[in-house]
Amino acid sequence: MKHSNLKRCVLRPRLPLGIVLLTSLGLAACNKPPTSSTESCGTYAKLLCEKADPESSQCEAIRVATDLMPPAACAAGLRDVEYTTKKLESIQAYCNDVAQKICTAVGPDSDGCKYVMKSYKRLRLEQCKGIEEHLPEVIAKVQEHHNQGGRKTVNPSPVSSHSGGG
Repeated sequence: MKHSNLKRCVLRPRLPLGIVLLTSLGLAACNKPPTSSTESCGTYAKLLCEKADPESSQCEAIRVATDLMPPAACAAGLRDVEYTTKKLESIQAYCNDVAQKICTAVGPDSDGCKYVMKSYKRLRLEQCKGIEEHLPEVIAKVQEHHNQGGRKTVNPSPVSSHSGGG
């Protein structure tokens, strides 16, 4: 009996120490990836949405994509965020050019221009291309809408004489 008591006395003190070491190693290994994924994907999405405009269609797509991405992909994206930023800028530049064409036609200080400049970032690239394909009709609609919207004025433009509305 003394021998078994001796074993229990010797093994018991080691057992808690071993459990503590294994548990702490396991927790250290388990805690890092979730923190990394949450932080890297959240940070990546936030940085890109700041560039894109938080209410833009691009930001919405970024949020969806980063929710699906593995943490390593988000971390890689953070290391080369410049690449994606340039892509976003090229999309926005195209849509901005279309919006500027509308503003030139309806007047840069008009309510129609203000509305277009406020809302064009919410459009997808395909939508901007569609607007550009039908630019005269879109300009006429913007002028018509804001002429009918009360006493708001729209500066005259060469397109207004072709739209037939006044």
